Amino acid sequence: MTSERELYKSIGVRGYESIACWRKDGTFHWKLSAPASCYRCLQCGNLAVIRRGTVDRIVHPPRIGMDRTQLFIKTPRLNGRLCQQVLNAVLPHGVPKCNYTKSFATFVIALQKMLTIRDVARHLGVGTGMVRGIDKSYLQKKFSKPRLRDLQVIVIDEIYVGSKKQLFTIVINWITGAIVFVGESKGQHALRPFRKRLRGLKANVKAVATDMSSDCYAAVMKHLPHVLQVFDRFHIVKLMNDKLTQRQREMQREAEVMARKVLKGLRWLLVKLPKTLDESKNEHLRL
Repeated sequence: MTSERELYKSIGVRGYESIACWRKDGTFHWKLSAPASCYRCLQCGNLAVIRRGTVDRIVHPPRIGMDRTQLFIKTPRLNGRLCQQVLNAVLPHGVPKCNYTKSFATFVIALQKMLTIRDVARHLGVGTGMVRGIDKSYLQKKFSKPRLRDLQVIVIDEIYVGSKKQLFTIVINWITGAIVFVGESKGQHALRPFRKRLRGLKANVKAVATDMSSDCYAAVMKHLPHVLQVFDRFHIVKLMNDKLTQRQREMQREAEVMARKVLKGLRWLLVKLPKTLDESKNEHLRL
C-alpha cells in the first residue's frame, strides 16, 4: 500500500517486509524481515550465497511521534560460495557495524544543532556514546579534508591535550578561522602530510604566522621556505612584558632606598597609554 511505503520511507526502512508491531511502555516495537537485496556476500559482494539461518538485530530508527521506536530485524546469515565465510548480511539503509539506520543518524545531526548531546540521547532513549559516535562520524566526513586551494595566510600553533595524547600541531586559515589540518606531535614530522596536500593542490600560501618556538620555525623553514613567516602578536607582546618585568626587578634590586619608592608601580604605568593616565601618573613617569 502507498501509505505503508511512505511510512517505511520516513523512518528509513524502505523495502523491508513487516511481520508484526506492538506498543509497550511508551515504545513502539516493529518486527521486520530483511529485503532480498541484502542477499550478497559481505566479503566479496558475490550473489552466490547459502543461507545459514537468521539472527535478530535491534536497530534504532527515528521516533514515531512521541514514542521511542525499535526495529527487530530478522537478518540472514550468509555463507559465500567463493570466500567460504559465514557473515551477517548488510542491512539496506543501515549504518554498517552500527545498530541504527541512516535516517536516525540524520535525525540526530539535526537535533544536535539545537540540543546538547545529553538532551538528544535522553529524547531518543539511547546512550550518549551513540550520539557522540554519530556526531564524530559526521564531523569527520564533513571537515576531515577542508579546501586548501584558496589558502593564503595560515597560522601554525601547538596545543597540549594531556599526558596521554600530549601535543598536536594545528594549522588555521587566518582569514576564515577554520582549522584546516591537525597533525600528531610537533615539529617537522607533524607538518609533512600537510605539505604534501599543499603541493598536490598547488596552493599559493603567502604568509605563515607562528609562535616563537624553534620547532615551528624549523618546520616552516623546511616545508614552506619561500613563504613570509611572521610571529604572532600575542607572543611578541608577552615576550616584551616579560623582559620589562625582568628589567624592572633588576633596577629595583640595584636601586637605593629612595629610588625604590620612585620605581614602585612604574612597570604597570609603562604598559598603559599616556592619554589614559591622570597628571600625577604622567608626572611620575617623567621623574
